[in-house]
This record gives sequence, C-alpha cells and structure tokens, in this order.
Amino acid sequence: MAICMRGGLSSDFDPNKMLPREFAITTDTGEVYICTAPGEVVRLATMEQLNALLELSPEAYSALQELISLLGDQTVISGLLSDVQNLKSGDVKYNFSEAELRNNIDTTDNLKGILGKIKKWFSDLKAVALSGSYLDLIDAPTLGTAASKGVSNVLTQASEGYVLDARQGKALKDLISQLNSKSEYKTYSASNIHSDIGNNSIIVKANDYECKINGFMSLKAGTYNNTVLFKVPFTLSYVPYFSTTLVGRGFKISRDGEFCPNGLFTLDRDTYIYFNVSFVI
Repeated sequence: MAICMRGGLSSDFDPNKMLPREFAITTDTGEVYICTAPGEVVRLATMEQLNALLELSPEAYSALQELISLLGDQTVISGLLSDVQNLKSGDVKYNFSEAELRNNIDTTDNLKGILGKIKKWFSDLKAVALSGSYLDLIDAPTLGTAASKGVSNVLTQASEGYVLDARQGKALKDLISQLNSKSEYKTYSASNIHSDIGNNSIIVKANDYECKINGFMSLKAGTYNNTVLFKVPFTLSYVPYFSTTLVGRGFKISRDGEFCPNGLFTLDRDTYIYFNVSFVI
C-alpha cells in the first residue's frame, strides 16, 4: 500500500480534507501533520525541533525529564488515572489547610488557597449567623425587663406589667400644653372703682387657678363700712381676707369679686393704702 502524503503552503492547509493515516507537510513552514480519524489531525514534531526547544529552555528540558521519570512509575500513572476518573465522576477530594486570617479570595490563589480561605470564614461564623436568633448574640445589649412587658395605649392603665405606647407621648404633650396655658397669667382691669379713691394703681393678674392683686390707692378721709372700693372680674367659691399697710384695718373680697373693708372703720385724713394679695379662684 502506497503511503499518502499531501503537501502545499500552510495557508492552503485544510485538516478536514485529510483522510485517516494520511500525512501532510507545509512546504513553506516545514510543519508535519497526520490524520488519525476523519476530522482529527495531530501535528508532529521532529527531533531537531524538540532539541531546539529544549536548548532554548533548560527548565522545559528538566520538566520533560521529570515527566518521563514519573511516567515510568506505575504508581504515579495509577494515581493520575484515578484523579482523572474522579474528575469525571465529580468525586474529587482535596487536602488543604484552613487560612490563618480572614481574607477575600484573589485571582492569584490556587484551589487549595481558595478552599482554605472559605473554611476560615465558615469557622469564624457564630451561631447567630445561621440561626438569626437574638438569643445567640454574644455581648448582646441588655433590654431590661421592659422587653417582656405588654404595651398600653391609654393613660388610665392602672395594672402593672405594661409599658406606655409611644403615641401617648403626644397625649402627654397636649396635656402639658393645656396645663401651661391654664397656668399662664393674664392681666385684667378692676371695675366699679369707688369715687372716694383718688390716685391709684390696681394691677389684677390671674390664671385658671389663682388671682393676684397688688398696687396702691389714695383713700379719702371718711367712714367706710363694707364699702365696695373696686371689683375684679371673678366669681369666688369663698371669701378671702387679708391685711394691707393700713394698720388695724382688714380687707376682704366677696364671692362676687368685690374688694371692700372688713367691717367698719374711719379715716381722719386721706391715706395711701398698699396691698398685695393672692387667692385661689
């Protein structure tokens, strides 16, 4: 049987046209090919080419010598075949060590290095990372007993075992604002000032709970018997009594708000009377 041999320029070489056991050589580059099966072509190397390659790279020559030595060891060959079989079946096992530090994987890491880094991350994970339970937290903040209490959204809750709902903060604020508005003093004018009162300065201030009256008045000489000197715009639930700078003379305010002497007394001359009184209304 004649040996088939094709030849031509490398740019014209088409492996798919070759027949099994047929050789081909490129006349311009000197490359040699052989077809082992339809569509499968292997490039061959000459001894001269191998020697030239090894002379250019001593490291490659040493690696080739080591490979030839290993291939001569049946144990190594069996191990390689076993690894290849495991790769096919997906049953591959690797011996690796856990990394010392938690670092991200890098493109320069080999497979053992990557597995070691992954194992370090899993080893450092605490129970809470998988359970999500607050009880598995280490050094968790203390919530106190309030965490186990019920929540009440009313200000009238009288039973123990509840904490106040945050919405009641607004209710409390409104109550405080209302209380402040009722506690704020406003100024009022005295009315029905008696004609026997000359120069005067009567200051009336009050809020929803208390009334304060202070100032002075010039009272003409004469006799006064429960005489209404002036009136404040309040209705009282009781009659308050008080004293002034007029020694021995008491005064009172009726439930209708009338400021008057407490009983009968006589002034023999015009007299300035200073007063400062406060009472509940």
